[in-house]
Amino acid sequence: MVKINKTSPAPIPITCSKDYQQGLVFETICKDFHCKCYLCEDKPTSINIEHIVPHKGDKALKYKWENLFFACAHCNNIKGTKYNNVIDCTKDDPEETIRFKFEPLPRTEPEFELKGTNASPEVIQTVELLNKIFCKPPTGMKTKEAIELCRHLYKEVKDFVREVEEYFDAIDCCANEDKCYTYVANRLVRSAPFAAFKRTLAREIYPDNFGKALEK
Repeated sequence: MVKINKTSPAPIPITCSKDYQQGLVFETICKDFHCKCYLCEDKPTSINIEHIVPHKGDKALKYKWENLFFACAHCNNIKGTKYNNVIDCTKDDPEETIRFKFEPLPRTEPEFELKGTNASPEVIQTVELLNKIFCKPPTGMKTKEAIELCRHLYKEVKDFVREVEEYFDAIDCCANEDKCYTYVANRLVRSAPFAAFKRTLAREIYPDNFGKALEK
């Protein structure tokens, strides 16, 4: 979960569900969220336009541009209407309040830790939801989806670590250093899949090497 710069205002007035399920509004949401779920950061095959604050029939909330987020079916189904106070990543940066930890080893699970001791209700609820999404889904089907999600995360982080190793090898050999740095930096931009996890690794282990890449 990373900070998203959302287009403002809405590209066109939104008056019905069809307006945000297709056409310019849908395309703008896809572009703004880099075609990845705002919660898990995977690029889904089943796309939902999710209401970060459940509308529960309230038309003002249902058609409010600021309330429409790009999500996958797995995360949207788990979030439902129960989690109605999660971090709005178009306004606040989740990386400032949550530590996204994942060891690039098989069969490990992501960990979500609070940064600091005065976490807001939004941060606490977001951490609980992310744990449900990745580690403790409520049903058998969701468990299988979570396992697949963690497989995608493992592959992405493993590839990132490999490219970091290639970068340091390039430094040692004095060859292709800039090219290898670019590969690593491209995996650290917020538009990349599972960016928060890779950015946590880079920030905590290699801040002197990739500090500039983390600014993007």
